[in-house]
Amino acid sequence: MEFLMTYGWAILVVLVVIGALTLFVDLDSLTPNTCNIPTSEGIICEGWSADGTLGSESISLKIKNSLGQDIDIDAVSSLVDDDNNICTLAGLVAIAADDSEGAIFNTDGVGGAGDCSDMIIAGQKTRANINIQITDDDGFVKRIGGRVIISIPE
Repeated sequence: MEFLMTYGWAILVVLVVIGALTLFVDLDSLTPNTCNIPTSEGIICEGWSADGTLGSESISLKIKNSLGQDIDIDAVSSLVDDDNNICTLAGLVAIAADDSEGAIFNTDGVGGAGDCSDMIIAGQKTRANINIQITDDDGFVKRIGGRVIISIPE
């Protein structure tokens, strides 16, 4: 019984400290910004940026072709975690096999199919599943999925 009392207080103190940390520390800020597309799929998410300025909210993704052959990106779309916001980032874009620049897709409707500003909230993180549909030189269609977590600056 004495054993339970001694270590019970220690466990209780640890639980209180953990509880206090979760209340006062923004755990969302500890999550790194990432753009994950499986590299085995032949498409690389090379970079990303975000703008939370009111009226010009946007997220940009830089996609690069590493397949070794020319491809056409038929569509790039995003589904935000709340499952309500589906956003089409781009329509048909061709990327050559030796293209060192890749292609940049924006959520602001510029060069894309529509305005996706409703998925961007300044000062928060946006988590979204990215779906990319490509057609290779042989005419085969391939769908590639990935995940993006981006902090939207204020």
